[in-house]
Amino acid sequence: MQYTHIYINKLFGLYDYKLDFNYENDDKLTILTGPNGYGKTTILTIINKLNPRELFYFYLLKFKSIEIGLNDESVIKIYPKYTDDKSNEGIGDTKIEDVKEVRFEWYDKNDNLMSFFMYNNQIISKAHRKSIYEWYLNDKVNNLSFSS
Repeated sequence: MQYTHIYINKLFGLYDYKLDFNYENDDKLTILTGPNGYGKTTILTIINKLNPRELFYFYLLKFKSIEIGLNDESVIKIYPKYTDDKSNEGIGDTKIEDVKEVRFEWYDKNDNLMSFFMYNNQIISKAHRKSIYEWYLNDKVNNLSFSS
């Protein structure tokens, strides 16, 4: 599947981008140019991080919305959403700020929601625990020594 466009709204809270890619014509090339600090590398990183193992990147990135068009006319929409955390009410004198989650929604060409995925701090913590556990196991297996 190929990307047809990427639209980014309020990257770093400042910049809006509309990039259309000419996937139908192999002779055309899209070049990103601009001053330092305007998000050229971040745009390329956004494209690169669209895989299940690296979605945490969007949790860390400051943006309002991202839309990615695909050549089958479907669209992926990504946006952060803040929900009020009610789980800590009455526990102490302070209240934790709103909880951030990032939604990934996939729409068909008729704008019908086909699938969605939500990425939040609990999923990040679970993934982090799993990666630490895998690292620990790999380290133990790699350092096994057998004596005769």
